Amino acid sequence: MSYLIALGVLAGGIMLTPASDDFLVISFLLYAFSNGDSFAFSWLILWVVCFMSFTWFYVVGYTFNRVFSSKRKSSKHILRAQALIERHGHRMIFISYFIPGLRHPIHYVAGFLRVPLKTYIFYNVSAAGLYTMLWAIIVQIFDVASVLNFFSR
Repeated sequence: MSYLIALGVLAGGIMLTPASDDFLVISFLLYAFSNGDSFAFSWLILWVVCFMSFTWFYVVGYTFNRVFSSKRKSSKHILRAQALIERHGHRMIFISYFIPGLRHPIHYVAGFLRVPLKTYIFYNVSAAGLYTMLWAIIVQIFDVASVLNFFSR
C-alpha cells in the first residue's frame, strides 16, 4: 500500500506541482532501493510513471487546442512554435526530458500543436526510458542518500 502511495506522490508531483521532477525521481528511487526493490523493477515502474505523467501534459495541450479560437491559433508566437515543432519536434520532445525548464512546456506545446500521437509516444517512451535509466544508475552507483543527508543539515 505504501508503494502505491509513493507512486501516486511521484505522478501527482510531476503533473500537479512545480517541484523539480529530478528531485521527485530521486526521492522515489531512494524509497524503492531502501525497500530492497531490484534495479530493474524500480526503473521499469519509474519509466511507466514518467511516460504516463508527461503524456498527461500532451493530452492537456491537445484539449486546449479545441478551446482556443482560430484567431489565437494564428498568432505569431503560436506559428513560430509550430514551425519549431515541425522542424525539430521529435528531437525537442526527446531532449526536453534533460532540460528542466523545457521539460513540461514542450509536452503541452506538442499536444496543442497536434504532433502526431505515434511520433509523440515513440519519443516520449524513448526519452522517459533513458531519463529514468540515467537517474536510476546515478542513484545506485553514487550514495545519493548520504549526499542528500549532508545537505539537509
